[in-house]
Amino acid sequence: MIYFNYLETRCKTKIKLMTASKNYFENHIDKIKESSDDIVTQFELDMLLGNSISRCLNEKRSKCKTEHVSFRELDFYFKMVAMPIVSSETLEISGYEVLGRAFESNGEIIEITKAISIMLDNGVISNYTLSLLKKLIQFILEQNLDNIRFSINIENQSLDEEDFATRVELLLKTLNYNPVGITLEVTERQRVRSIIKKRNLQRLFELGFSISLDDFGDMHATFEELTLYPYSQVKLDTKCVERCMHNENYRYYVQWVLAICQYNKLSIVAEGISDLTKLTWTRRNLCVTHLQGFYIGKPCSLNGLCSEKVP
Repeated sequence: MIYFNYLETRCKTKIKLMTASKNYFENHIDKIKESSDDIVTQFELDMLLGNSISRCLNEKRSKCKTEHVSFRELDFYFKMVAMPIVSSETLEISGYEVLGRAFESNGEIIEITKAISIMLDNGVISNYTLSLLKKLIQFILEQNLDNIRFSINIENQSLDEEDFATRVELLLKTLNYNPVGITLEVTERQRVRSIIKKRNLQRLFELGFSISLDDFGDMHATFEELTLYPYSQVKLDTKCVERCMHNENYRYYVQWVLAICQYNKLSIVAEGISDLTKLTWTRRNLCVTHLQGFYIGKPCSLNGLCSEKVP
């Protein structure tokens, strides 16, 4: 489980999250290596968030009041689950998308989109992403799964942070891991095309990650987006696949885009394969390389790689 704490500030003055310097990380690498708990420790919160507010979690409330901050502490915990991705040609499993299932402290499920929205609003989505990435890498190393490809999502808000790629790089150095088997899926919830984002994506690509454009055909995940960044994969959104099935003109446009992707050697994943009809139609009519959806396999426990179903 990944435990995640965030603070909801209720003050008129916005408190910026101050990112720890590179020297801070390097000076504490030994401590990071010693941390093997299944939770994000207070030190990791400081390391990942890099701000004085997080340190209030285990200190007296009066100390926070001196900063003129009133807040309530909320506890999330996340279980990592894996959703299989299969080859369109052979239907054999080729990898897994790793997701977080959010729960309140009393065990009640929180809709993941709601949890992500809260983290985005509070500016701490990068903490969640780095925690998930750390646990995934540790799992790969412990289980010796270098031959299996995994993917996780990253949000535009993280990519628009000056030091996001640097923090990822330091995490890789700490764990002594080469991420050639991990794909980062970029979720385009809003149109953000900053120079910072471009630098971060380029650096992540140079570190060895594959970069995927998630939810293509929905919101801002468009053909234009594909031309701007070093993507090596595109994932067709569920709505995109459904429109292709019922709108011939739309299908011709998507087929044209996919042909260009194929020419440029991008892998193509069709999401939302929920039944046999959609599976059969997609394989026959769209030049996709991989398939994903509840009919292919539902999210399941990461331990044992889908031997245990998670409701």
